[in-house]
Amino acid sequence: IFEYQPAFLHAKVLSVDDEWATVGSSNLDPLSMVLNLEGNLIVRDRQFVQTLSESLETDFAQSREVPQPDTVHDRRWRTRVRRAVVAFLAKAYLRLAGSTGRY
Repeated sequence: IFEYQPAFLHAKVLSVDDEWATVGSSNLDPLSMVLNLEGNLIVRDRQFVQTLSESLETDFAQSREVPQPDTVHDRRWRTRVRRAVVAFLAKAYLRLAGSTGRY
């Protein structure tokens, strides 16, 4: 995850092996994939992917990497319990929402 410094930029872009790319609104997480109305475009045009990759490199040069917490050393029992409860509730919510037939 990178934070673009010149301005606020909220983009979800992925470039893979200079072969294909995806651009869109999806967070690629269970909530986005199952419940939210999201859209991504997959592009298999090498020229587009190359142009996109060059643009990303320019943006990365003006960005700073956001440090991720070291979860390996996070051994506090309260944190583990809280994460387990949140994961359980999220799964229960997804099951309930999926059973309504709405999604």
